[in-house]
Order: sequence, then structure tokens, then C-alpha cells
Amino acid sequence: MSIAIAVSISSALTYAISLHPPDKRPEKVARLVFIAGFLASYLILWRKSRPALSVAAALPNGRRQFRTIASGFAAGAGTLAAFLCVSVLVGWWRPLPETESWLKILGRAAFYLPAGLFLAIWEEGLFRGVIFGDIERSSGPRTALVVSCLLFSWSHLLGPLPGTAVEWTSSNVGIEAVTANFVGIAKVTTEWPKLLGLTLVAYVLTRLRMRTGTAWLGVGVHAGWYYVQQMDGRFLRFAVKEGDPVRYLSGTQEYADGLAGFIALWITYLIARRFLPVVPKENHA
Repeated sequence: MSIAIAVSISSALTYAISLHPPDKRPEKVARLVFIAGFLASYLILWRKSRPALSVAAALPNGRRQFRTIASGFAAGAGTLAAFLCVSVLVGWWRPLPETESWLKILGRAAFYLPAGLFLAIWEEGLFRGVIFGDIERSSGPRTALVVSCLLFSWSHLLGPLPGTAVEWTSSNVGIEAVTANFVGIAKVTTEWPKLLGLTLVAYVLTRLRMRTGTAWLGVGVHAGWYYVQQMDGRFLRFAVKEGDPVRYLSGTQEYADGLAGFIALWITYLIARRFLPVVPKENHA
């Protein structure tokens, strides 16, 4: 119920703010305000203290959280790096003839590490923490697994379609700004491999959350994937042309939209499930 009310409040807030044009695209304003409005209104409705909030997000404080994040990061980044090495060997990716200076590369490497952790904490806390936990309490873990995975994957299709934009001069800019972000769902007809891959990503991360009782391991894995995905362009370029049937095997720069990427994701899960630390249940509270 809290999630439903929060969505309603954030939708109304998004519409109201989108009527006042700042110096940004209307659809971008709508998307940012919707996310911020959802989180703020959900927290207000939930009325819990900060320790209880960390439990709701499945990110409780504990002695092992940093070790768990580091282990997850190593598993996620290591698996994806190995996937890239194999891709280079078979010709899907090729080394760049010229790269940036090492100083710039080190600067980017230093930036993407905290950026990846920040993104992972927010997404894992929201999808594997708040949303999964809320649905699990009301409908059980299996329903929570399915719904949270689908919400995660479909949410990544949100946004206006390529070549379309909302203008502030429109008489219905508020409505158009909000609805433009949902029009992107139509991309499912052409980007269904991406949707399938994102659903598998969500499944892996949610299963890790269910196994450990917290989202910290998923944060590490998620951040590791993000880190490699942001750094690969400094050394490699994707070589499979658009329309080539090999893309069903190789995927694209997204990694998780091809059969090989699906296998890499599953290997990550098996490594994490088999070898990485499991947080004791007594530390979940």
C-alpha cells in the first residue's frame, strides 16, 4: 500500500513541477522528480528511524559489509573482465589502436569506483531492498522475486523514444513530460534481448539478496559490473556490426543482451553463491 501511495504522490508531484520549465528537457525533469518523489513520499509514509530504514533497504550496518562488498565487486568485475577477454579472442571486441593518457585513465578509474558504488547502493536498496521486502511481506518471496525483477528490467526501458522530445511551449507539457518516459516501453519490440538480460541481472542480484539476507553482496557485484562496463571503452571497441546475427550470441556494449552475456551472468551467480561469504542471519537486523 505504501508503494502504491508513493507512486501516486510522486506522479502528481512530477506533473506539478513539470509545468514550470527549468533549464532541462521536460522528460528528464519528470524522470528525476518521479524517482525523488517516490523515495521521499515512501519514507515519509513509512515513518521509520534510520536504523529501521537501513533494514528496509536490506543494507544493515555490520562488521562484514565492506568485506562482502569487496568480494562481490571482485566476482562481478572479474567475471565481466574474463568475458571481455574471451570476446577479444573471438573478435567481438578489438583493442583500440590509441588510448587516452594513463593519467586520464587513472582519473576515470578513480571516478567510476565511487560512482558505481553509489549507483549500486541506490538500485539495490530500492529494488532488492524496499520493493522486494515490501512485496515479500505481503505476498511471499516467490512473488517478490518475480515482481521486483520485472520492475527492475522494465524500468530501464523508461524514457522517450529516440528522435522524440517534449517542448516546454506545448500546452500540455506536464502530461507529455510524464507520459514521454513511459513511451519508451515500446522499445521492447526491438530491445527484447536487453530486457531479457536485465531480467536475468535482476534475478542474479535478487537471489544473492535472498541467500545472504542483505543487499550488500549484490551491491558489490553490481558495482563490479558497472565498473568494467564504464572502463572497457578506454581500451576496446565493439566490432560486431548492427544486424549481424552474431549479436544474438555476442550481445552489444550492454553485455547482458546476448547468449554469451547470459552465461557470464550465471557464472557470476554461481561464483558468488559457492565461494563468497554469507552474512549470518543474526546480523540482518
